[in-house]
Amino acid sequence: MGVTVQIFNLVIGVLLVICCHAFFLVRDGFPVSRDRVAAALWGLPFVALLCGFVFLDVKGWLECEWSFTPAMASLIVGGCLMTFRPHVTRYQRDLPISSALAFTIFRDVLLVLGAAVLSVVLIELPWNDEFYALPANMVLLNFAMIALGFVCLYFLGLRSGSLVALGMSFLFFVGIAQYFISQFKQSSILPSDLMALGTAMAVSDGYDFVFTDSIVSLVPWYSAAIVLLSFMVPVRPRIFGKRRYSMVIEGALGCIFCFAFAHALVTTDFVNTFGCTNSYWDPLGVYKTQGFLPSFTSLAQSLAIKDPEGYSDQKADQLEKGYASQYDATRGSSEGVRMAQEQFAGQKPAIVAIMNESYADLSVFNGLEGGYEGAAYPRTLQDGIVGGKVLSSVFGGGTCNSEFEFLTGVSMAHVGFGTYPFTSYNLSNIASLPKQLGSYGYTSTAIHPYIATNWNRDVIYGQIGFDEFIDREDFDGGEWYHAGLSDACSYAKILDILRDDSSPQFIFDVTIQNHGGYDWGNIPADQLPSYSPQGVSDTVRNALNEYVACINKSDADLAWFLNELRVIGRPVVVVFFGDHQPAFTNELNDAEFGDTDSIAGQARIYETPYFMWANYDLPSSDQVSQYMDTNICNLAGLLLEYVGVPLTEYQKSSLALQETLSYLNAFGYRSPDGQWYSLDDDESPYSDLVNDRAAIQYRNFAELI
Repeated sequence: MGVTVQIFNLVIGVLLVICCHAFFLVRDGFPVSRDRVAAALWGLPFVALLCGFVFLDVKGWLECEWSFTPAMASLIVGGCLMTFRPHVTRYQRDLPISSALAFTIFRDVLLVLGAAVLSVVLIELPWNDEFYALPANMVLLNFAMIALGFVCLYFLGLRSGSLVALGMSFLFFVGIAQYFISQFKQSSILPSDLMALGTAMAVSDGYDFVFTDSIVSLVPWYSAAIVLLSFMVPVRPRIFGKRRYSMVIEGALGCIFCFAFAHALVTTDFVNTFGCTNSYWDPLGVYKTQGFLPSFTSLAQSLAIKDPEGYSDQKADQLEKGYASQYDATRGSSEGVRMAQEQFAGQKPAIVAIMNESYADLSVFNGLEGGYEGAAYPRTLQDGIVGGKVLSSVFGGGTCNSEFEFLTGVSMAHVGFGTYPFTSYNLSNIASLPKQLGSYGYTSTAIHPYIATNWNRDVIYGQIGFDEFIDREDFDGGEWYHAGLSDACSYAKILDILRDDSSPQFIFDVTIQNHGGYDWGNIPADQLPSYSPQGVSDTVRNALNEYVACINKSDADLAWFLNELRVIGRPVVVVFFGDHQPAFTNELNDAEFGDTDSIAGQARIYETPYFMWANYDLPSSDQVSQYMDTNICNLAGLLLEYVGVPLTEYQKSSLALQETLSYLNAFGYRSPDGQWYSLDDDESPYSDLVNDRAAIQYRNFAELI
């Protein structure tokens, strides 16, 4: 069916529903009865969905092979059927009270349970291709959670179907949202995402929200359920005083049920009671095998930062002091570090940190089966201080967690999976890189050529000590590439600051150019490569070629920037790293290696490049681009060590622990012998070190927020 014909039919459907209700309003005359107003209100969801389909069709976001016509017909019929609601409710009121009560009890139980069953389908089927393989106990748990919630809504709605219908609509919306999250990020909706809805909306214009048969085919079932729930009208005593009394009782029962249900969700351990699991490497896989609601609830219960086992402030302080002393006695007492500290005392270089959006090296995926060698500049830089791979704690999104780790030195390993500290905590009392450098006379500037409020940056940057925040409103035009202002635009802003102010500067730049999605088709054809790895969808092939073009542009801009710094006439040190990989590498990883059920296999999609470079001689480094893998949370401490900035006790202890735990993120770590372990693996020979690290970090972070 052509798009124009579809839109025409939808508009006719909207007008038909409106005309049906208008006809009965005119026929019944004035004053308009309460039942007729209620019928019109129940018709609104159908009109709204029909209008929504018009919008999707206009945007080109409706791609259905067979489900469009049944969906449209069900919405039109459902909207028109609402005009008969007053007749049904009038018939019910005319029944003898005993018969009416028996009928409504049977009807309401049936409809509430039926709505719960359908809601399990509505929240799961749009995205969960393993829905029909869900274990019976998980199906029952999903159903029970929804049914209990609907019982609460049933009584809060004074035994009408209105709140139950709203609850079912909300779950359908969640299922649709989860579908798009799984498509765009290969991930799931996490509890902490609720704290970042503003950011999600701000970056959503980079994606096409295409509705397919998996979603649209459920609309007829949804429409039928709304029609049936609209007829759920309570029978009450005809004496006004008794009616009011019964309504008070129903409302009170609703409040009691809600409190009991909420208390059960908070206090019932879903892991120990129902056998739920929290896979931090593959949340989408867990959601598919447990269902959305149990998985989401189980993760929400794990958000609180728990005291490490056997924790005490005194023990944590002793551990920190011990590891700091170990650092002082070893690498901290080396000739290079001592000379770097002397150099820093007399010369304070500008420090530039660049966190490049979605910057990753896709050559690890077998060269994309086309000889791709990866991000060029970090690989070919000959006079760097150090470089290699960093292990991010996020994938396909969650940029703020990488900048949190870098700026605070706090690892997400001991904060919790699915938490976004920028949106969850007040960081005013937390030690940070801007505060530390500020004590040595540095002015700290943050740059992000996009919306300032994303990830709560406009608030958090002030809390952690930045003196100025330059967002996209401070850029007067500039080159646009792919998703936003180019990397070169933000680098030019850095150069302006360094040239205009000779005082010690710390500049933190979060780029935007390479942000997803990668199906915009706005890259010049002569810049697009043609890699075609096997085993992935055409969508991923197209995305990875658009993405590689973005990385090539980033490399060119980076080369230009460092060449400018070579002749800028003041000492500058740079640390550069990618915040996370693009979401499509999950499919690429599975196609190329097929080992994504292992920690080592999943870790591959959390690795990004980094390097440090200086335009002046450092006594702490030979500056021959030494190779070393490390953690994002230790990048700042490592950089300060090379520059000669005195380290805090926390930074010293972190670097001492890094000698063994050099490659660690929110999910696991790699040992010196190359073995991978999950954080909670008590059988690991390094579990004591992990526990020590957790205690020290708890003292320096969790105790202060």
